[in-house]
Amino acid sequence: MNLGAALAGAATVGAPPATNVTSTAASTNLAKIARADVCLEHMTELIARITAFEESARATNQIARAEFIHGRALKLNALHELVTGLREQFRQIQRGDADPETADIAAAELELACARADQVVREAEESPDDDTTKPARKRRASLTFDPAATPPAPAPEPKRKPRRSSDHETNCLRQPDLALLLMQAIELSDEADLSAEKSVAELTKLAIEPLGGWQAGKCATLDDLSVAVARALGLRVENPRDPVSYTQALRDFGLPVDTVLPARPPQGATPVLTADQVREFFLLGLAAPPSTARRLVPD
Repeated sequence: MNLGAALAGAATVGAPPATNVTSTAASTNLAKIARADVCLEHMTELIARITAFEESARATNQIARAEFIHGRALKLNALHELVTGLREQFRQIQRGDADPETADIAAAELELACARADQVVREAEESPDDDTTKPARKRRASLTFDPAATPPAPAPEPKRKPRRSSDHETNCLRQPDLALLLMQAIELSDEADLSAEKSVAELTKLAIEPLGGWQAGKCATLDDLSVAVARALGLRVENPRDPVSYTQALRDFGLPVDTVLPARPPQGATPVLTADQVREFFLLGLAAPPSTARRLVPD
């Protein structure tokens, strides 16, 4: 099951009797309103926590860490506003003032926003001090593991395909187009004519973006893809301010970083990507997630 389908929840088997359709829909919608209320209450607690993190960082003169946490706090507040709007949308549907066909996508967006709120705070909390020099250690990503699952046997060293970084501005995939491909990969929108600009707006609302945000006209890099995809999947990273940590999280999760994407050079700029590389990465990666990974949103 891909991420979009997982976020939308398990499919309902069969259909209720015609006489119960209205009451069933109303009951389901009330449950979504209640879910939004719970999420907003939790987000209020998270806002207090992240504010304390920022104050502590500034009190100890950890300027870079404080600024990173401040950026995460802004995203958390934006997520709070998003969920507030979704709750009002559910209420309008309940009153008959909005199209009930929008409820499923809104519910998926609600669940992802609630999950992202916890991840945003985790990124703030785990941001290292400014004087931290400890190299990132390798570990498995902590997207909710199933302890009962049998861990896979160590995979042999992958054979890397001979790929080159796309260094020319005319050949690279632009960041908005990366956002569009990501939206399509996680099936977060049912719009047939979804645009790159709309994809950027939707992902930004959910705090799913590269470390520097989405930038129109800029070539998408390995760092941009790593951060955006890791955030979309809810992967835990060693250093939330280091893009290399996000790439390692994708690798630990079993995604084809080393067989599809260009290699990161020991020194110099991170490689830029082409549309074909990103499409193949999503096709081979998100189409069949590892069996040890659970859904991002629990039942």
